[in-house]
Amino acid sequence: MNKKTKIFLVCSLVCILIGGFAGCKNLNTTLEDTVSEIHEKVFFACDDNFFVQVTSGQIEKDYALDGYKNDLQNFVSIKVVAKQKDFDGVCADFCLQNKKYSQQLTSSPVDSRTWTAMVDDVVADESLALSVIADDNKFDYQLNRVQVGDTKPIDILKQAFEIELMDCFDGKSFLCETTIRLVKSPDDNDDRYFWYVVVYKPDKNFFGLMADCVTGEIVAKKS
Repeated sequence: MNKKTKIFLVCSLVCILIGGFAGCKNLNTTLEDTVSEIHEKVFFACDDNFFVQVTSGQIEKDYALDGYKNDLQNFVSIKVVAKQKDFDGVCADFCLQNKKYSQQLTSSPVDSRTWTAMVDDVVADESLALSVIADDNKFDYQLNRVQVGDTKPIDILKQAFEIELMDCFDGKSFLCETTIRLVKSPDDNDDRYFWYVVVYKPDKNFFGLMADCVTGEIVAKKS
């Protein structure tokens, strides 16, 4: 084997290795590029009067769970659930980046005690104060931020659905969209939150999981 041949083989091997690592990087990053909704920070408070939750993150501008990701925008959503009674009107007063909001909330058509609103902004701080004005009464809350563990929800998804995710991969990118939400336990006496991660495919099928947001333990899974 002459010197030129050896150099060619070495260069070819280097190119293959670089290409392989680049492919692995592409495989890891393109799945993250499918995220069409993500909850980055969640705050909550609860007493005998209300359960209050504020979620900050990003979501599609043209929201549709159709298997395709559109451009994203920032959002802050407010959810207020009355514990004792129905109200004729509910408003939330809070401040984001020195901007004051007095946001009128909309009653849920399904549950008259649940009120929601959404604004195009972000929660930059680690703590948040919010006042609920229900009819003519004012209730002040200092919200607690939901603490999450070091394990990223996208990594939990990759480990749980390796085969299903590869079926979505066309060799260049993932043909799907992914939502990553933080959801509270349905038990009123349980303040735990869970990652709720779902992959939607263009053929309308989907798969996903729920995992403890601190430990990363999967508590429910649907293929």
